[in-house]
Amino acid sequence: GGITRCYFSPRGSFLVTWEPLGRIMRLERPTEKAPENGYPPGASPSPSASSSAAPASKASGAPAFTKVENLAVWAIARRPRDGPAEFLAEVTKDGKQKLGVNVDHLDGRSGLLLRRVDAGLVESFNHEVHASGDCGRLILPGDLILAVNDVGVSGGAQAMAQEIQQALHLRLRIRRGPSWAFAYAASRFFAPHISPLRWPPVVWSSDEAHAFRAVTDEVQVLEGRTLRLLRRLQIDSISQMSLSPGSPSCSSVGALAGFCPANASACPAM
Repeated sequence: GGITRCYFSPRGSFLVTWEPLGRIMRLERPTEKAPENGYPPGASPSPSASSSAAPASKASGAPAFTKVENLAVWAIARRPRDGPAEFLAEVTKDGKQKLGVNVDHLDGRSGLLLRRVDAGLVESFNHEVHASGDCGRLILPGDLILAVNDVGVSGGAQAMAQEIQQALHLRLRIRRGPSWAFAYAASRFFAPHISPLRWPPVVWSSDEAHAFRAVTDEVQVLEGRTLRLLRRLQIDSISQMSLSPGSPSCSSVGALAGFCPANASACPAM
């Protein structure tokens, strides 16, 4: 695979990516059991750290054929430049997800450097602050954890990492780094083939209040921010659509045009 096409929404709030399908693969969607000893740990140390992560627990579940959702819409949350230099973030473990961060102990006395944010509780925290509009508290790679509950840099990076693994509720004091944006998959679709006429597959109004997606014999009207399906417009044999930019006074009002090729020699195209 690999991404071969991508584009941004009008205001840059979303990035759409498409990967061609090589073949349908047999995928497993297992149900995970939370480990009894707290592992996988909340913060998995990087290779440079002195402690190592325990192996992930084995998953159970029968394999099944699934459709590969190769068309992804990524929501982009931007952290404002004028946000606070330090902020607090509180996360409570639920016994199902790991914390989802990879940290570096640095010199052991400067805190824990966030190297990567993966799927987990921190990513869920970022979703929540993005939805609430409090993007100044996004937790991003390059940020530095200065304290975990009552354990600060004076206690050492190893003690902070142990507190992350052992405590149920985490109160993190974080110093922001140079990163400015966080992206997560807002929605995924199964799109095995996209012809040039069907590109782009998802279009937004100029104010991103609504989005539109053309599929077989219909256009789906989506809520612009969440991509929740609002209604379906039945348009037989539609192969291409285009959205007008709207008027300057009311950008949400525009016109949707669709092209339907003739399906018989005596039938005109629309």
